[in-house]
Amino acid sequence: MHKALPAIAFVLIAMGTAAAETQQNLLDIYRLALTSDPTLASAHSANTASQEKVVQGKALLLPSITLDASGSRSYTDIRYRGGASVFSSIGGGSEAFNTIGYSLNVSQPLFRKQNSVQYEQSKIQVAQADKQLQAAQQDLILRVAQVYF
Repeated sequence: MHKALPAIAFVLIAMGTAAAETQQNLLDIYRLALTSDPTLASAHSANTASQEKVVQGKALLLPSITLDASGSRSYTDIRYRGGASVFSSIGGGSEAFNTIGYSLNVSQPLFRKQNSVQYEQSKIQVAQADKQLQAAQQDLILRVAQVYF
């Protein structure tokens, strides 16, 4: 017996009192099970998570861009002692210098076999997750029908 059958049976028993007042058919019960079945909810979550694998696999084939910026400020205090200096015409004293730098780096791998293989594998994994979701939906139909009849 499947581990989710008791949960569906509980839903059906709980609906038993309501069923006496309003007859519910198999389709109504199935629609209720779609919203409350933990096995199907788990399959939906796993499918949603696996859809991200294609995006991640495709990202390996795209260029990477890096932007860096830096800035600094330097203070100097020049004092001349003694005789004449080549720089004595400057006069010495305190000075401040600002340095600002930017860099932009764009890199695109021309060919990386492992990235292409990983992208193709991610598409296969997503297709497999889609099939597992379909199987979980069919399993729910079967479990609801078994409990109903």
